[in-house]
Amino acid sequence: MTRPSRLILLAAALTGILLGGCAQQQEDRPQAAAAVPDDDAYCQSRGFKPGSDGYVACRRDRDHVVTLQAQQGKRDLRKIQDYMMDNK
Repeated sequence: MTRPSRLILLAAALTGILLGGCAQQQEDRPQAAAAVPDDDAYCQSRGFKPGSDGYVACRRDRDHVVTLQAQQGKRDLRKIQDYMMDNK
């Protein structure tokens, strides 16, 4: 593969990754809003009544898990981007 072909391929790959990252950021907000009823149903199915200490702790724990998953996803994306930049 010639050098110009490699550069074109790399530019196309990076453009796709960057556009995918932008699309992902736009999708984060609706997913978080859609998760609220699921968290409510989950905590109530565990026997916690809304407003009780157990319910508040359940919702806090669920929010913490979602936050950790989002952070891990961002770290994974960053690793992929770094790998692609280092292995031209």
